Amino acid sequence: MINIGIGRLVDESGKAIDSAVIQNVVGIAMTDDHGFFQAEINQETDSLIVQRGGQRCESTFENPRSIDTVVMLGTPLCQ
Repeated sequence: MINIGIGRLVDESGKAIDSAVIQNVVGIAMTDDHGFFQAEINQETDSLIVQRGGQRCESTFENPRSIDTVVMLGTPLCQ
């Protein structure tokens, strides 16, 4: 099952990760100028791989494996 994950990615200092590509989702997903994103995620997914320029980080989260269509992921930290 695929859900829509909504959240805001930030780095270790709390700064928004803007204009980044989220790689391990269904289809294409990017963060906006404030780090917000909306992505189709599989229920088995529990991390997001984020690429911006030459930088790459990973953000883990607890996937509720919900049967709801939309899952609020909050503000996951990308390390």
